[in-house]
Amino acid sequence: MKIINKCTYLIILILVLAVIIINVTVLSAEGEDGIFGDEISISSLEPSGQEITARGSALVIYNDLRLEAETIYYNSVTGEVNLDEDILLVDQDYQLTADELKGNLTEESFTARGNVELTGTDAFLTGEELFYDRIAGEVIVKGRPYLEYQDIKARADQIRYYTDKNLAYLTGNVSGEQLGHSFSGEKMELDLVTGKMTLAGGAHFLYENRGE
Repeated sequence: MKIINKCTYLIILILVLAVIIINVTVLSAEGEDGIFGDEISISSLEPSGQEITARGSALVIYNDLRLEAETIYYNSVTGEVNLDEDILLVDQDYQLTADELKGNLTEESFTARGNVELTGTDAFLTGEELFYDRIAGEVIVKGRPYLEYQDIKARADQIRYYTDKNLAYLTGNVSGEQLGHSFSGEKMELDLVTGKMTLAGGAHFLYENRGE
């Protein structure tokens, strides 16, 4: 009876250790640059490149940038990457979701389309199309772009945001509100550090009608 108990104990101990080792290995792997998924297929490309497809909770880690989707296609020769379904891009303080995302890992530039949402520490941007140049630190949003920052809400034909300078530039039919007050103009500059807002081009800032 004691022998059986010892054998059972050893089997359980071995299984527990195996699970721990597997989990540590996975966590260690995902901390490094690479491609991960439930299934990965690799095809050789000339010269000495690969065309890689990851399916099922697919993940790409590259220079501290995380790309997540149900399916990710990557060409190591051109650097091109395409994401399908449940798309998420995470870059330090920013998270980007969209219906479609394609780009180039080598150039660290990406284009997102359809229900685009970029969420930062203090700012929130939406639109139908977004271009992100990570190296230049530039984000361009088109297609009914919308910006929220603290108590400021604004729309324009185009929004250009510089992540390194924390500056946003809105151009074309700018309109919005702040604490119930409305504003408009053809151009607007917003400092996302100080909250300073500058309007130009037929600019208006109308105070809320407080009544008597």
